[in-house]
Amino acid sequence: MVSTLNPLRVAAIVGACILAGCSSESSPSSSSQESIPIADATTTTAGPAAPSAPADTAAPISPADATAEARVQAALATLPADWAGTIASDLGDEGDSGGDIVFAACLAPGDYNLDNLDADSAASWELDAEGPPTGSPVGGQQATLEARVFADGVDVDGAYAVLEKVLGTDEGRACLAREVPGQLAAEAPEGTEFDARVEGTTIAGADVGARLVVGFVSGEVTGEFFVDLVAARPDEQGTIFATFVSFGVPVDQAVASAMLVAAIAA
Repeated sequence: MVSTLNPLRVAAIVGACILAGCSSESSPSSSSQESIPIADATTTTAGPAAPSAPADTAAPISPADATAEARVQAALATLPADWAGTIASDLGDEGDSGGDIVFAACLAPGDYNLDNLDADSAASWELDAEGPPTGSPVGGQQATLEARVFADGVDVDGAYAVLEKVLGTDEGRACLAREVPGQLAAEAPEGTEFDARVEGTTIAGADVGARLVVGFVSGEVTGEFFVDLVAARPDEQGTIFATFVSFGVPVDQAVASAMLVAAIAA
């Protein structure tokens, strides 16, 4: 949940396009198209996943890690041939904090403290995936799916309540629409303006979710991208939180739905 929607990641794509002078006539495969950086990973695939290497017998994987890894592996295995993905354990990633999450500003003092996510978790694994071009000169399709297993049921209740508040209520969705433009503008080239509206997601399998439709203008450069934020509670100790970013059109709904449904079922 910490790294799935950091405004730096989206602003980096928009900024690269603007600085390179992208235009609506640019080819999707041109050098102006940049991708969200994919994290260092333990497994890489183009299309369906190969089995991961056996665990080191000197350091057996914990049940919590096995559960979280199985969920992201299941999502990875659904990717079609024109997608590529990587998975890795992201528990305790250096530099991650609750304040990096784009909706942190939408929480009240009494809500779950997102800075405690890693301390309260027994395991967290993340899938980063990249899909084919959408025809937009700015970027293509990106997906991040995090499977987290909490050490305590009280903590998972609190963390999931945050997702329900932000993604499943009118107040939370309105806050997202207010907060996202300013956070993106703070990281994009000077003078870039963003606007956002929120609507319901159409990704299957989500217990709660929302879609952000974000437009941007920088001089003569204009564009639009879609961010689907979805979450599910597969069992009493776990959460799944996924972010799908696509430029020009929403992310491929069949691919996104298959990823989420497979992770929940694993």
